[in-house]
Amino acid sequence: MFNKIIIFLISFLVGLIACATAVGQCAMCKATLVNSVSDGQNIRAGINAGIAYLAIFPYLILALIAFLWYRQSQRNVKKRVLTIK
Repeated sequence: MFNKIIIFLISFLVGLIACATAVGQCAMCKATLVNSVSDGQNIRAGINAGIAYLAIFPYLILALIAFLWYRQSQRNVKKRVLTIK
C-alpha cells in the first residue's frame, strides 16, 4: 500500500514538472508570432483562425457519430414496435 502511494506521488510530481515546463505553442508558431510582432505584421489573426479551423473537426466528427448513433437507435425502436404489433 505504501509503495503504491509513493509511486503515485512520484509520477504526479513528474507530470506536474513536465506540465510546468511545457509551453502552449509549438516552436514554429511561437517563432512566427515573435517575428510578426517585431516586423509590425498582424499574423496573429491568421494563426488563431488556423487553430480554430483545426479544433473544429474533432467536434464535427463527434457530432456525426452521435447523430448516426441516434438515428440507428431510432430505427431499432421502430423495428421493435413493428414486430410487437
